[in-house]
Amino acid sequence: MGASARVVLGSVAALLLFGASPGHGQVECPADADGDLRITISELIGAVRTALYGCPVAPDVCHADADGNGSVSIAELMAAVGASLEGCPAQVQGRIVRAAWLRQHLDDRLVQVIDARVGGFPGGHIPGALPLDPYALATTRDGVPFQILEVPAAEEVLSAAGLRRPTIAVVYGGEPEFDPARVVWALTYLGHRDVRFLDGGWQGWLDAGGPVAEGDPLPGPPTDYVIDGTAPGIRVDGQWILERLGPPPYDDPEIQIVDARSLAEYEAGFIPTAVHRPWPINLYQHARVLLPRDELEALYADLDKSRTTVVYCLAGWRAALTWLVLVQLGFEDVRVYDASWLEWGDVTRGFPIAQPEFTAEGVTASCRVRNKGGPPEKDNPPMVLLALANGSGVEIRDVRGGELLFDGGMVEVVAAPSPQASVANGDVTVFEWRLRLTGTTRVSASLSYVDPNDVRFEIGPIDCGSASVTSQ
Repeated sequence: MGASARVVLGSVAALLLFGASPGHGQVECPADADGDLRITISELIGAVRTALYGCPVAPDVCHADADGNGSVSIAELMAAVGASLEGCPAQVQGRIVRAAWLRQHLDDRLVQVIDARVGGFPGGHIPGALPLDPYALATTRDGVPFQILEVPAAEEVLSAAGLRRPTIAVVYGGEPEFDPARVVWALTYLGHRDVRFLDGGWQGWLDAGGPVAEGDPLPGPPTDYVIDGTAPGIRVDGQWILERLGPPPYDDPEIQIVDARSLAEYEAGFIPTAVHRPWPINLYQHARVLLPRDELEALYADLDKSRTTVVYCLAGWRAALTWLVLVQLGFEDVRVYDASWLEWGDVTRGFPIAQPEFTAEGVTASCRVRNKGGPPEKDNPPMVLLALANGSGVEIRDVRGGELLFDGGMVEVVAAPSPQASVANGDVTVFEWRLRLTGTTRVSASLSYVDPNDVRFEIGPIDCGSASVTSQ
């Protein structure tokens, strides 16, 4: 039949070929570009491109008949569609879908479901899902672990998993939600044209009453997955960021940066100019699904959607969820710093590290002690000890005075009680430390009571225990 051959009832053929259901790339009469009630292979490919990817221009020449035998097999036709899509800009990146959408399209032949849960598959899996461990797509580059796999190795992993091209890959997982988000980002970077994130993941699928297959998911038939090109525009490294921060004091950067780590990590040091948005704020904490769009918009309202935005965390995994959200919100150029803080925070690499700047006066930590057992021993009185810890958990015990360094900031003990204060029988004595915090926003204080005379003095967890001495 060859490249110029005609196919009768093209819309029916497309439906059978691609499993397209209504509202999902169904090819109808407009595919017949010349109006002769028959469509050429080229017209069919162009119609599929338009319906699925928003790319309206059909290829000039159709080479679907790969073996030149005068007929076009389904495999040849699918290969021709895939080849033609390489010149078609992706319509969506990181699209977020719900369980209802996936239930409607679960049997579509263009849809492949990927189970990205780590550590097992309790309760079964979504029917037809392919297992793909997120860490199978990670490697060490330049001494930094957990970065995206190189193309040849990634082709082997995806071929063994049974992933095909072109398909719509729908990724789901469990907690933490950034694991499936990382797979969405990784597949997008590796050139898979349409990758989607199932909001709510496995639990959301169960809550929605989706069908469940028993046992562990199994890989599909091995494929010859070929990565023709990556998407370098969604991945950056530390040097790329440094060149766009500008000179110190970094008051005119070319990019805007989002730190998706925890507050304690951020306070311990961050990339200059970065704003802090910890990744869990994108989710309902009780249901582990993404917030409504208007609430997500409010979280990032201070950012400019038209500017290049870089998201980072410790290793580029938590940042993937924030990347997904920002793409969904319409940010025009969002990139993940793949090596993230594992690279930037390595002081041997010489990247600038910013610290919070403020001073808090009059911060106190106190403890109440009651003598319940007679006069104190003169030679062996009780003691109340103060221990301070920074955001990294480094602890200094029995603080009495002086200046203590915490993650580049400073804690000064302005006043401290006598280490061995006398407490009269029946009286309550308050042991109080007054502190000044500079350049560090969070220090935890714990107070402990030491009574060598064995429970003669009463001290309770309410009166003397963990105390917050943050400035906020």
